[in-house]
Amino acid sequence: MTLTTLQKALVRECARLMGLNGGLAYIGLTADATIRDLTGCNSSERENNRAVMQRIKSNFGLPQACVAEIVYAAIHRGDARMRISVSPPVKPRLDRLELSVLRSAALILVPRGGFFTGYRTILQNNTRIDPVQLNNVIHSLNYKFNTPNLERAIVSAFASGILHPYSLFGPQLPAPLRLILNSDSFLEASQYHVTGVYDRVLSADETAVARELVKKMGQNGGLFWGRKGWLSESALAAGDKTGYSPMKTMRSKFGISHTGLLMYQVSEQLEEKVKVNIPSIRCTDFDEVELKVMLASARTLLPTGGFYSGHIRTVSQTLFYHPHSVSRVNQRVVEKTGTANLGQAVTYFIAHGLTPVSSLRLDVRRTPALEAIVNAMPK
Repeated sequence: MTLTTLQKALVRECARLMGLNGGLAYIGLTADATIRDLTGCNSSERENNRAVMQRIKSNFGLPQACVAEIVYAAIHRGDARMRISVSPPVKPRLDRLELSVLRSAALILVPRGGFFTGYRTILQNNTRIDPVQLNNVIHSLNYKFNTPNLERAIVSAFASGILHPYSLFGPQLPAPLRLILNSDSFLEASQYHVTGVYDRVLSADETAVARELVKKMGQNGGLFWGRKGWLSESALAAGDKTGYSPMKTMRSKFGISHTGLLMYQVSEQLEEKVKVNIPSIRCTDFDEVELKVMLASARTLLPTGGFYSGHIRTVSQTLFYHPHSVSRVNQRVVEKTGTANLGQAVTYFIAHGLTPVSSLRLDVRRTPALEAIVNAMPK
């Protein structure tokens, strides 16, 4: 059956977002603002995205299909197209458990086009590890591949040669994987010279700027904070005019976009650890909302090594608070703790027991910023 204008618009927008994610769906895809705008403001029918998707499933005769399968079916029918974007990959060193989880996740997710409800239970059963450990391994994979989700890490692993399509799936590759492998972006990314993040050579300018940033991160409690001219100050101290050119080339060499994560990787190569200064205790009286926001902020900022554009939105979506409310709480906490910014406040809460390390659900050894903070805490 022919799709309605609204149904086509929804499928095409899902295809566009999946393309930006390397060709695979991810959790929260249909909650994206552009999807909500399409389906939440239809003056004639007031359909939400779930109702629209259900009708598309009925049209396609796929009542049990997930969103990704619907999108790929629409592509096969000619109702949508997908422009796949794959970033130049890195080839990180994975331990045996990480590689096992990565392979199992690829076998589960790729045939269906990416995320679907319940995949974690299947992955947990296949790998025989508990939910907390599985969550830590997935965090570690996203950190090592510098990806926002497991699905994009899988695509990066195929592009870097860590995963081999025919070894996993045999001669009959799943349709989503065939589309990804044949895309111009994937072919270009797979030809990118990958040497592994620990084998990149830094120039003198890059080294100088990185050392200044690593020092400032240590002074800020181990987390990068992108405001108030950090990059300019570090560049000037290193004798560079702006620092933007060295940062751009370092991001390209290491394949890492988050500055905090990048500096932790660079510090390993320079053999100059981030030396965390713990903020002095000033206040321990915080209400329930402040404690909740700080816990969510820590879970958001620690895996990325600190500030990134959009971190407030991530916290607001996690807690279902308005972004302005989150910002106000952040400002109040910074004032009460006497810290310079939210990143330093996160360290304050962890170091003084207001945010217990166990509540973060992060593997200390696989989260460089958290490991640096814990190592600096009094024993």
